[in-house]
Amino acid sequence: MKILFKKDNGQVVDFNVREDQLSSVLNIAGMCRLLDLPYERVKSRINRGWHPLLALSTSESEE
Repeated sequence: MKILFKKDNGQVVDFNVREDQLSSVLNIAGMCRLLDLPYERVKSRINRGWHPLLALSTSESEE
């Protein structure tokens, strides 16, 4: 499975992940560190019902 993330500055981060490794890659705290996102903001989005991938990929201006 290939997962692509595009940061607000246009930088694309991609991962080639086996299906059995997906849960370890999508650790929210780990993804926040990797993408240099504030963990509390992402956690708050998820707590409000956002899908985790959307919470990780949406800029502040899109909230």
